[in-house]
Amino acid sequence: MIAESDPSLQERFAPDGRCFGCGPANPVGLHIGSRPDLTDLTVLVARFVPRPEHEAFAGVVNGGILGTLLDCHANWTAAWHLMAARGANHPPTTVTLEYSIRMRRPTPSDRPIDLRAWIVASADDRATVEAEIESDGVVTATAAGRSSRSGPTIPLTTAGRRSSMFRRFLGLDRTQPDPRLPVGDIAAPLPDSAAETATARRIVARLEALPPAEARFLACFAYVMSRAANADFDISDDETTLMERFAVEYGGLDSAQAVLVVSMAKVQAKVNGGTEDFVVTREFRSISTPAQRLALLRCCFAVSAVDGTITAPEAGTINEIARELDLELGDINAVRSEFHEQLSAVQALRRAGGPSGAPAS
Repeated sequence: MIAESDPSLQERFAPDGRCFGCGPANPVGLHIGSRPDLTDLTVLVARFVPRPEHEAFAGVVNGGILGTLLDCHANWTAAWHLMAARGANHPPTTVTLEYSIRMRRPTPSDRPIDLRAWIVASADDRATVEAEIESDGVVTATAAGRSSRSGPTIPLTTAGRRSSMFRRFLGLDRTQPDPRLPVGDIAAPLPDSAAETATARRIVARLEALPPAEARFLACFAYVMSRAANADFDISDDETTLMERFAVEYGGLDSAQAVLVVSMAKVQAKVNGGTEDFVVTREFRSISTPAQRLALLRCCFAVSAVDGTITAPEAGTINEIARELDLELGDINAVRSEFHEQLSAVQALRRAGGPSGAPAS
């Protein structure tokens, strides 16, 4: 049962959201409105009225539209559940880790369709959701997926403290300096210090002293490079060395600081990859200039190419990064052309046909 007169969760908690499926502020979006079922507040329901542009062909809703509806509605169901489980006032940002859809029969486009979603399993920061679409009481599509808490509370643009990776990364969540960290160049040994040597403690102290905006920029920059390097699930020593060099060149760090920042980024990318990737990359997009975003893309290509080959997984990850940075296609292609000969697909063609494209003898 739906009380459609009440504001949807999207209207209440993310009125400025621009998601195509569920963003109230997207002028051409689907504007799905998820609400708790009045008979079971743990279940979310929604009603959607298809329009002609949502059809696959006359009388039938496009499968991609149905997938978008199920994805967004299920993800909000996970966010609603995690908010209730934590006793919070706002839902966390959640991202879909994976989902699958089964189309049971064509969904008519000449009448409203109803969505339901519910939790089947959950942990501290993620939930497994099942969902279905009905038309006149007949189930036409079902879905199952997993969503994970990622980063700040909704909306992402709200000013204030953010507890996602790039804030933890350089201590940006602290209201006071870490009392274990020294001030200045004199660092007496501390038995439970986060750093094992006086030199390391001095490096950490200098990083702690960075203005928050610079620290956030550095954390995002290093993380996205590590994301590209980790696309093949291995970050080599050569990739690490090049990332450290770029941290010096673009972040203004000394070499010791660069080693520490890149080390942290590598760990975070390996541990949180897939969960933080989108959020951190979009954060960098919001705090950087177009020139800085292009520089980051070039660094990602260079890091992936350091061993002489940009593999298909690495190229795919870099393409995702470019899209999430909202770079122009012409700019992306211009940077990619600088590394044309390192692309594994190009190298395979060279091996098959020779340098000129003629069959190899």
